[in-house]
Amino acid sequence: MKSTHRLVLSIAAFAALSSVAVSAPAQAQIEQEREERREARRNADPVSRSSEVTTARGEFSRRTEADIDTEGERAYRSRTVTGPEGQTAGVLGEISRTENGATTSQVFTDVDGDTAGRSLSRTVDDDSFTREREAYTRSGETASASDTIERTEDGARRSSAFETSTGRGGEVVSEVARTEDGGSFNRTATDADGNTLGTRQTTVTKDDEGASKTTTVTNADGEVYESTREVDRN
Repeated sequence: MKSTHRLVLSIAAFAALSSVAVSAPAQAQIEQEREERREARRNADPVSRSSEVTTARGEFSRRTEADIDTEGERAYRSRTVTGPEGQTAGVLGEISRTENGATTSQVFTDVDGDTAGRSLSRTVDDDSFTREREAYTRSGETASASDTIERTEDGARRSSAFETSTGRGGEVVSEVARTEDGGSFNRTATDADGNTLGTRQTTVTKDDEGASKTTTVTNADGEVYESTREVDRN
């Protein structure tokens, strides 16, 4: 029985190895064919599709177009809807590569020709990451926001800010730092005029006997609240 069992296992193992040996070239060929199809789509002419629908309000048509420009490292997709009286509305979306990141955008156009849009850009460097967003409405109001994370000598720093055309805005700065016996976390919030809305400072220290955590919060009126928590090792 043992010999028969070993023989069955040997046959199964040989079959598995043979399957891998046969499937590896086939898998490589499949990946090559996929890449060829991707490259063909990248270099092909813009792709468009149209459709029509009839309702009680009349006949509506929709046209969608998309293209990928490998040389310009840009891709876009547009969609336009035309109503029974010839009025049109649509949206255009784009994505473009930059030297150290990418930018995406969308523009919406209504039947009156008024537009609204938004954009997002990302930048990645060796020691930092930045994300910036912008938006505008059909009435002309604008808003922008940014978020930057960067390494520091002993930790990291993050700055998040926003601003609107109506006067709203603010910034939150957070910093994390390592120390020899623990670390610290500080956060400061300010308004559009640079006034401090509040701060939060947390310090953690560790030693052979345990650890302690102290948090100090200061509000816009200057009132201070402090709490301490200690953990002893048994």
